[in-house]
Amino acid sequence: TGTPIMTPRLSPQKSIVIAFTLLCMTLQAGCLSWFSDKVATGVARLTVRNLAAITTAISNDTTCGFSNEQVDASYVYEGDAGGSGTATWRVENCLLEFNEWTDISTDCEGTATRVKGAVVVTAEKVVTGHLTGNPEKPAIPSTSESVTIKILSATPRNFTVKKSNNKNWLKMKNGAITGNVHIKMVMDETNGVCSIPTPNVKISDVVYTEKTDVHVSTPSNEFDVVVEDSNITAINGVYGGKANQLSGTVKIFGKTETVPMSGDTDGLDPDYSANEFKGLYACLEDIKLPESDSCDITAPLGEGAARLTVRNFGTLAKYVSDEDQCGFESPAVKASPTIYGAVGHPGGEVVYTVERCRLTFPQLTTISTDCLGKTVSVQGTVTFSGTKTVRGYITGDPENPVVPNTSLPGTLTLDAKVRNFHVVDSSSPKSLIMKTGTLKGSLTPKMMLDTTTGVCSEPTANAVFENVRLLNSEVRLESEGTLLGMTIKNMRLEAVNGVVGERENHLSGTVNVNNTDIVVPLDTENQLLDPDYHPIQFIDTYDCLPDTLIPKKEEECSFRKVLAQGAARLLVKNFGIVTKAIDLDTTCGFGNTMQLLGGLMDTELLAAYSANAPYTADWLVGQCQLNHSGVSPRAPGHTLAPVTVETDCEGTRIKIKGQATVTGRKEVTGKVALSYPPLLPQNRDSANFQFTEILFDDFAAYEVRAGETEAAGAYLILHNGVMTGNTYPVTGEASDTPGAFFIKTPVSRFENVVIRDADATLKLGAMTFHFRLDESNLDAFNGSYNGNENWLYGGLTLDGHVMPHPFDADDQSLDPEYDQAAFDATYSCKENLKETVPQAFID
Repeated sequence: TGTPIMTPRLSPQKSIVIAFTLLCMTLQAGCLSWFSDKVATGVARLTVRNLAAITTAISNDTTCGFSNEQVDASYVYEGDAGGSGTATWRVENCLLEFNEWTDISTDCEGTATRVKGAVVVTAEKVVTGHLTGNPEKPAIPSTSESVTIKILSATPRNFTVKKSNNKNWLKMKNGAITGNVHIKMVMDETNGVCSIPTPNVKISDVVYTEKTDVHVSTPSNEFDVVVEDSNITAINGVYGGKANQLSGTVKIFGKTETVPMSGDTDGLDPDYSANEFKGLYACLEDIKLPESDSCDITAPLGEGAARLTVRNFGTLAKYVSDEDQCGFESPAVKASPTIYGAVGHPGGEVVYTVERCRLTFPQLTTISTDCLGKTVSVQGTVTFSGTKTVRGYITGDPENPVVPNTSLPGTLTLDAKVRNFHVVDSSSPKSLIMKTGTLKGSLTPKMMLDTTTGVCSEPTANAVFENVRLLNSEVRLESEGTLLGMTIKNMRLEAVNGVVGERENHLSGTVNVNNTDIVVPLDTENQLLDPDYHPIQFIDTYDCLPDTLIPKKEEECSFRKVLAQGAARLLVKNFGIVTKAIDLDTTCGFGNTMQLLGGLMDTELLAAYSANAPYTADWLVGQCQLNHSGVSPRAPGHTLAPVTVETDCEGTRIKIKGQATVTGRKEVTGKVALSYPPLLPQNRDSANFQFTEILFDDFAAYEVRAGETEAAGAYLILHNGVMTGNTYPVTGEASDTPGAFFIKTPVSRFENVVIRDADATLKLGAMTFHFRLDESNLDAFNGSYNGNENWLYGGLTLDGHVMPHPFDADDQSLDPEYDQAAFDATYSCKENLKETVPQAFID
């Protein structure tokens, strides 16, 4: 404390003082007794310094003191881990021996405390606060005044303490002393708890339990004195709202003196300055400045609990969404959804409901592994009820009742009772054990594109959390072996994991923890859900699934794109089958023999025949109704049976149903033959069809494979609308007439396929999709020939939306499952066909 025992003072009686001084130099003991109150005060101040040094030494000693590994591991709890109580460490008869002057501490001003001699110490260190169960940090102080070191017995042998900036010192030659040192702790900026000791201490019950010979040295005097008894209390710095105080008694020369002596108002340290004192420890590593008397960790506990509650809820929601015993993927739940909305149209909802599903994980069970190898495991018991709502097109298919139409199509809402439930993330040292309570809220995950279906249906780690609640819950926050218990009366949170819309890594809400309301996160300006969040690493956790694509724009998740691509392909298919059907139709189509002959002009035909020159013939059809019923399929009580147009070599039947009324022209160029057919084309592309009007009335064209009764794949129903376009078939060479190409094949080129003002339905199995085809303009090639193979280009307007051209830059095929060998097999058996159409380029 740096306080001289006697401070020389100038007075008018200076000569008297000098006389007394000279006398005291001769008769020291007797003279000192005349000033026993001053001696007692000085001894008290230096005794406090010595006891503080003993406390520092026993705290730092690694041989048998509190820094010894065995001592450090031998604490005793009063209370349960995770709750409140005390942790106590004890050292027994620890010999601290300093044969040379040894620095045991140095403050921020460079002032060292030095000791020499020996002392045998029995002591206890007591920390009151949160019992963590972590051997490396068994207890966290609950207040700044929760740490006490009790010197139960200190037996000195010439134990001397000096300060490098002060010449007053005290040597304890023998005897024994006890006392309690109450240490003020301050917050560690790194870990957020009061773990940094300061020199602000209260030293109480300082008692010389045996007569002790001490030697006092000051710049003006040195003397020995016997301390017979004491009871000293002091405050070094600031403690308990009091600063720099000294009080108590010291017995010397057979007299018990009150300290400090009467009139001495200097406290423990006469040179004390509050600002200078703070500077003595302001340089401590990780100290949080400005320092605060509060060591309350309620707020950081609440913040940690909030962040981990979001993780617990998200993990639970993700798991039960796919759970197939009593969760949302269980057969009973999937079989009984509630459906809102019209079949075939967007804007509908399918709601699945779970009632009291109980999940038990007796042991820590891994339930997922992400793309970086990080695992998520759960343990505990959960009983939940909830709903899973999926928004999009209502399909009418019991197995797949809804098709998502956005990147955020589904919301999971849960109300769960939890018991000892916690989630362990292998990439994080923290977890929250929910011993009891109710966990509820809703989760909306952001989806990525499944490139095989064109639907945003694969979940990512990006998600929106809404109204997440934790009620009446006893929880334990665990971090690297440290358990901290708390009571959550009420928690209400909103959060975004990753990026959704304009928000990224966001948390906001309130928590009532240990009956204290706090706003989370504590940093209200940044509002981070995960302080360690890194955008690229976050994406890497889920961006490894095959056949998936992270959409860059919301439009990429619109199912309208899939419908447009499907509609375009099926429009071309319908157009091609109409071409085939009208060409084969023998009633009013191009297959009518009388119409065929009527299209040949006798004089020109004979002239061409005589000259062996090519001849071009035209045939016209007008308002030819393919099903010939004359009645609309939509007429009340009227049903049109499907009609088989053709059966291919694989047994697949090409069928039409409904009506198509065709007006158009067929043109063929070839040599005239007095046989059938009357024209023999000399190359593969000598024919073309030009359709000026095709009127649809619930018309559909589709295929039925051999042995089956249902349509193979998707097909398009055109309820109305007008179509125009051109077909350029590629014909096969006849076996019996070399050089003549009149055998029909499915290889064709289509140009300017246009439809206007059509209401359409796309059917895929039991699924139905309705939309409006306002307009189209499509070119396509079916099969392979002369450098062309299985392509589709063009665009269309669907439900008022102009769809991009091409529909998919990575897939411009007319038939996405096209296979040349399988395609050729469909017509290779045709009568009189010499060979399938070659793929090679022909000049």
